[in-house]
Amino acid sequence: AIKPLGSIRIIDCPDINNINGFKSLTKVNGDFIMKNTPKAAFTWGAGNCLNNLVEVTGDFTLDNATDQNLTGTTCLMSLAKVGGNFTITNINLKFWDLRDMPLTEIGGDFIYKDNALVNSFLGFGGLTKIGGKLLVKGTAITDFSQVQTWIDNNVISADNVECYGTSGNRIIFNLPANYSLVGSKAVTEFVCLLACPLK
Repeated sequence: AIKPLGSIRIIDCPDINNINGFKSLTKVNGDFIMKNTPKAAFTWGAGNCLNNLVEVTGDFTLDNATDQNLTGTTCLMSLAKVGGNFTITNINLKFWDLRDMPLTEIGGDFIYKDNALVNSFLGFGGLTKIGGKLLVKGTAITDFSQVQTWIDNNVISADNVECYGTSGNRIIFNLPANYSLVGSKAVTEFVCLLACPLK
């Protein structure tokens, strides 16, 4: 078993395929980065590969990390906290979602980009914090209601959200509004504007 003391970076290793040495890994005190490792297999089921990893204190990055299978029922089944950026990019085969991932916190940016088959935010519904920016682009996601929920619940500021639909159009979200109606001495605060029948 691999027991690192700091960051793990596996970059430009096109023939690596067995990462089951990480199966006892529960925490990385630093970054976990896999980039250009297209033969790496992540989906050996519960208890294997990265399925016991609970926390990464730095950045978590998978960039062109596999062309095997990266599906939520068998991958990242324990990951709950990333202290830095959470990035998954350039994974275009057999990757639809991360439905069994219990992630609750991303301390930095959330980048979900150029993953052609990803079609939902499954695995991210439990997020209570996105500390940086959100970028979603180059996916098959059509329902962005989860992002609106994050904005409404102050998980992330709307100013830090940049999402694009399947046709490349930028998604527009409802922004939280805080206005005051000032009368003689009274101040009324409200958070939404609705059509008013008065003329």
